[in-house]
This record gives sequence, C-alpha cells and structure tokens, in this order.
Amino acid sequence: MPKESGDYKFFTSADDGVRLYINDENAIDDWQPHSQTMDTAARHLEAGQAYKIRLEYFESVGSVIVGFGVTRAEAFIGRETKALAAKADAVIICVGFDPKTEVRVLTEHSSFQADRTNLSVRLVLSTST
Repeated sequence: MPKESGDYKFFTSADDGVRLYINDENAIDDWQPHSQTMDTAARHLEAGQAYKIRLEYFESVGSVIVGFGVTRAEAFIGRETKALAAKADAVIICVGFDPKTEVRVLTEHSSFQADRTNLSVRLVLSTST
C-alpha cells in the first residue's frame, strides 16, 4: 500500500517476455523474445489503498533475467533536479551507477569486470572572442 497519494512509476527489466498488471489492468505488455529491455508504466495511486500487482515472465533461450521496481514518479527525476537542469546551459545525466545494480563478473575463463559505480566526465568549455 502506498504511504502517499501520487503518481508512481513501475519498471520491469527482462531478457525476454514480460507483462505487468496493476489491479488486473495490463500496464506493461512486452511479450516477445528480446535482449534485456527496460519497460515502464506510470499510474496514480492513492495512499492506504491496496493494489494487486502481478508480473508474468517467460524465458526463451539462455539465462533468466527479470527485475521489477516501483518508485514515486518525481523520485525518478526529482523536482529539484528538474529546476536545476532548466537553469543550466548544459546537462549530463548518468543513470544506473550504483553498487546495487552494477556488478563485477569474474569467470574461470575471463577476468571481465563490469564495475561502473564511479564515473569521471571531462568537460571542456571554450569561448570564442
């Protein structure tokens, strides 16, 4: 049950078919084989009201990857962030850089590492006179 009324964003991430239902209404319908894809849906929810959430998934070939999340819509890109971006001459947005979603992968045959929890961006500004 949501603690606050408002707009919420629902996320699924899957490497094959996924469907999300909210109170038996289809919110996300991506029922086909594909590589890992993020789908989103927005819904207004009322505080204290229970909602039935159902996630359906199928795997065609390979490893199983499926994820689900929900957040307040303004948390996705907050009001303060939008206000700052509106005043800026340029904006750089990076998403997905946190230890919960980024992993290190080490296998017997490879030392591949996918560690992107830190990001450095070199920005060069020039003016012409």
